[in-house]
Amino acid sequence: IAGWSVFHFCRVFRKTTGTSAHQYLLEQRLQHAQRLLWANHNGAGKPMSMLDIALACGFQTPSHFSACFKRHTGQTPMQWQTAQRDAACGANGFSTG
Repeated sequence: IAGWSVFHFCRVFRKTTGTSAHQYLLEQRLQHAQRLLWANHNGAGKPMSMLDIALACGFQTPSHFSACFKRHTGQTPMQWQTAQRDAACGANGFSTG
């Protein structure tokens, strides 16, 4: 669309943003996954499986999604979701058991 080669676009993108286009896109996909995981545990909308979340965020398989998520956050998607729920319950004064 811009009339640039992929190489030129990637070079300009990195120079402008300080990160690669691939890293930027991966970050956006993982942030979207976090929003879906958060909504999932809050009961907002229809519950989604990890497969649904992985596919909705552009990952081909749940295992690739989980590996990227863990590399990014230090936790698996389920661990992250549980930690967010526990933090929210603790902040509201609720006991998690």
